[in-house]
Formats: sequence, structure tokens, C-alpha cells
Amino acid sequence: MRRLLPAALCLCLIAVSPCVLAQQVVDVSTRSGVTQRFLYIAPPAPKAAVILFAGGDGALQISADGNIGRLRGNFLVRSRRLFADQGLAVAVVDAPSDRKNLNGFRNAPEHTADIKAMIAWLKGKLEVPVWFIGTSRGTQSAAAAAIRLVSGGGPDGIVLTSTILADPRSTAVPEMNLEKLKIPVLVVHHEEDGCRLCRFSDIPRLMRRLAGLERKALFSFKGGSSVGNPCGGRAYHGYNGLEHDVVAKITAWITANEIVGLLPGEMFVHRNVASVVEQVRNVARTTVVQDAWERAQLLAIHGWIHDIKDGLLRGLGLTLASSAESDAFALNPAAETNLNR
Repeated sequence: MRRLLPAALCLCLIAVSPCVLAQQVVDVSTRSGVTQRFLYIAPPAPKAAVILFAGGDGALQISADGNIGRLRGNFLVRSRRLFADQGLAVAVVDAPSDRKNLNGFRNAPEHTADIKAMIAWLKGKLEVPVWFIGTSRGTQSAAAAAIRLVSGGGPDGIVLTSTILADPRSTAVPEMNLEKLKIPVLVVHHEEDGCRLCRFSDIPRLMRRLAGLERKALFSFKGGSSVGNPCGGRAYHGYNGLEHDVVAKITAWITANEIVGLLPGEMFVHRNVASVVEQVRNVARTTVVQDAWERAQLLAIHGWIHDIKDGLLRGLGLTLASSAESDAFALNPAAETNLNR
């Protein structure tokens, strides 16, 4: 049997809201005479904030009334409300006022200055951790800005989805100075990504560059559907048909310390599957979970592990979604033997 290292408990909370959260168009002042526009959505009492970097040329053409003129099918753009439904404040980045798009600009210090102004606005308004989430070309923005802001004013963590892993015309993410990063990094990728710049076979190179980080993870996905351009938002590259699952797992990883009450890095020190099982049982016993189940709120606790051989996150086949399931599992000491290994 492979040695397995538990990485986290993914606590997925889905609440059905009777209303749709309002979008707000925000223009923050940044460089001299320049403003940075973004679309802002926030649930009550958000757990964290995420700045979403779309792929392509990054020009969403957000109008003053919140209409998105371009890139509406991008994975992060079309999933923005899913992140808000998970309890995260969301800021969707457009091109700044002095540029038509982000082509040739994602690695520029001016781009970093614009994003730093967004971080300051979010932290001043919410006083919660701020994370970057980039997809495709957006991973170049997220990684480059995080590296430049490592000395201060930067994000509390980054998520790289469908990362640009090889590119003859620009700096691919594995070629950046990733060793400077000291913040958590989550890598998310579809194993069947057909985009030539984002082959899953190149993921090990990226993970090797992140080896020195205290907290890092790779989430790989399969399935869904692929339509059109293999580098497009409706292909495997854009997690077509998997949006809810991908967003839930990203959110769980971002908020894992707050949900489970762990110290930074603690989720990586356990040495056997039994420790994950025990954590699942403990979380299921908490008042917040029991109260949610009593209200018939949709909430599930999942046990996950990291295989230290390939860095992939794997499910244990352990999910508790009700008090009855929790009680049955707690009363069955042999249940652990039936889990995936």
C-alpha cells in the first residue's frame, strides 16, 4: 500500500439563499491617473475574499451597470457567484483604465500596482484574508503579482487553475521566481486538459518548484465535458460541468484553517488515514455542524488525503452529510476498513 499523508478535511457547506447577491462595480485609484475596475460580490460576513483573474487577454469590458461584455464563458467569470455562495467575497478583475487588455502586461510592475490597490480596498472594507485565484493566462497575473508583493501588501494565498505551464511567447508560471513565495499555494488542474500550454504531464515541474512551501496542494479533476477550443472556457481546460465541485473544493482548502481550527501547516503532520477519520468524526460533533443538520441545511464533511508519491489529492470515500450518518459511522469501529486506500 502506498504511504498516504492526510492533507485536509474538506468541509463543504452549501446554503440555499432566498435572494441573489447584488453585484457592485468598483473603480479604485491606482497609478497616477489610472483606475482599476472590478466586479464585486459579497455575502454577509464573508470568510475570505478572492480576486479572480480570467484567462485570455483579460479584457472583460465591465460596464458601469455591471454588464460583462467579454469572456463571460471563462471558468472563473461564470463561476463568480458560486464562490460567493460558498461564503467568499469576490472581486473579478478587468483591464485597467489605461489599457484595452492585459496582453503583455500580466508580468508588469504596473499590473501588480493595480492589484495591490484592489487588495488594500478589500482588506480595508472586509478585514478578512485576501486570496488570488487565476485561471489559464490569469495564473500568470496571480503568480507574478504574488511574487512581487512578497515583502508586503500581497495576498494571503494563491490558487492556480489550469496553469500556463509552457509558453514560448511569455513567462510560464514554472519559470517565475516561485521560490520567493511564503504563502499557501493550491494548484488545480484537469487531467485531460487539451490546451498545449497547460498539459497535465507538465504539472510535476510546477510542483517541484513549489516544494519548499509549508502549505501546498494539487487537486486534479477528471470528467465533465469538453466543447470547442481546447484552451477555451467550455473545454476540460475550463472545468465544464465540474464547476460546483471545483469551486467547493477550492473554497474548502482556502478556508480549511478557519473551519477545522487547525494551526497553519498542522493538517500536513498526521501520518495515517486514522487521523483523518478521527478529524471527520470530531468536526461532525461540533455545534455548528450539528445545528446546521438540525435545520436541514445541506452540509457535507469529506475526508481527503495526499499521496506523497505523486502529490495528488484523493478522496477516502468518507462523507458525512447528516446526524444519522455521523452517528452510524461513530458506532461502527470497523467502518475505517472500508475506506479507499
